[in-house]
Amino acid sequence: MQVIRGLVVVCLALALVSTARADAKKDIVGKWEMKQKINEQEVKIEIEYKADGKMSMSFMGLQIGGSYKVKSDTELEMTIEFMGQSKTDTVKIKVSKDSLEITDKNGKVDKLTRVK
Repeated sequence: MQVIRGLVVVCLALALVSTARADAKKDIVGKWEMKQKINEQEVKIEIEYKADGKMSMSFMGLQIGGSYKVKSDTELEMTIEFMGQSKTDTVKIKVSKDSLEITDKNGKVDKLTRVK
């Protein structure tokens, strides 16, 4: 009886952990913003990730397009297109309902909040 009870507890714990796991592909979709200093001026940067894999970024009157692919719950590949050129980078991410952290290959962390 104790063995069965122990197995039930383990199964319930595993079920809770698996349902609590973040689903970055769904959670990242939406508008995000952050503020960053550029040349001593605080600038608002807005990034939108769409469900179809497209993304856009706007700041200081500039609009930049691109695409993205969630490679895992902690890794994101982004391709930015600007002035006829494109650049692809893979970054680490931590995403939740209202916050997104992006860590580049140099270890720089950008913290964004979801636009409501």
